[in-house]
Amino acid sequence: MYTRVERLLQQVGLPGLLDKFKESFFDDEALPCVTCKEDLSGIVPMGLALRFFDALKKDRDDPQGSRSTLDSLNSSSSEAHDSNTLVHDYYEQYPFLRVPENGIRLIERDFKLLYPQAENNFIDFWGEVAEKILILAKAKYEKEEKFRTHSSQALISETDLHVKEAEKRKVLALVLLPLLFSAPGNVNRNKRGIVPWKPSKQDCVNGFIFRSPDSCSYEDRLLEKKNFLATRKIAFQPITVAVGTLDNFSQSLVVIDDIKYSFKSVLEAFVFCFKSYFALNAQYPVECGSSYSFIQQHVFKIDIKSNSKSYRAVNDLINSLNCISASDSSSS
Repeated sequence: MYTRVERLLQQVGLPGLLDKFKESFFDDEALPCVTCKEDLSGIVPMGLALRFFDALKKDRDDPQGSRSTLDSLNSSSSEAHDSNTLVHDYYEQYPFLRVPENGIRLIERDFKLLYPQAENNFIDFWGEVAEKILILAKAKYEKEEKFRTHSSQALISETDLHVKEAEKRKVLALVLLPLLFSAPGNVNRNKRGIVPWKPSKQDCVNGFIFRSPDSCSYEDRLLEKKNFLATRKIAFQPITVAVGTLDNFSQSLVVIDDIKYSFKSVLEAFVFCFKSYFALNAQYPVECGSSYSFIQQHVFKIDIKSNSKSYRAVNDLINSLNCISASDSSSS
């Protein structure tokens, strides 16, 4: 077992880390294991994998302002990586992420190490923020025909806007969030020779929370989306998938590099999906970057850079929500 781990550390370019684990290594024999690369023909104890990630925390760079990365495993560069290959490359290099229960544990652990103060912020703050989003969405629904059209396309009815159950309201607010931002325009406008793409509001919604009425169709639709993005040289990034209806979601998933991670609820799935962007140093999807940046800034309380494309739009929405009083939220 010791030899297999030594080979793994040599493979990822950090054999010197082995000395940090020598004394306590064999204590991990009884812990759950994670699969190594095929050519290693073995397994790595989960306890070692966790400490391996922990030991690298101090070495992480910060290529995107507020985010940190696991990339110091193989590079000391502080430059942002090509989002078309980053996530896939991580999953090729660290195949233990492909075992769902281990991938969840490692990514959750990684985010906690990076932002310990933010770990539970979604649970603490989303309920209040969601209520204000619903108030703003209802007002737009009543006044703006375009908003009603976009809501209908996102499978949201006027009846849904008046749902009473707290958890459903929180999910509904997530689905509605992208509709409160403008679509990004041609996301390939500065790329020569690449097919242009101007995402619709529906694209923005589906890029944030991918909803499917049944489990039979979502995989085909996701593959169609992945192939569409590939023709435009755009990465297929981690995505939350909600199967069913607002009244009853039968499956809640996160899909990362074709690996499916299952969760008990849409909210749990979304939180994991959000955290994975930090652990994997992935770029937010081009069609819903503002929505993710809003969650980062206003809910998780992780600052976004002032020169971010989403900075102004995010702060405009935050200001609008701050104008809604607590009494308005309680009566909605």
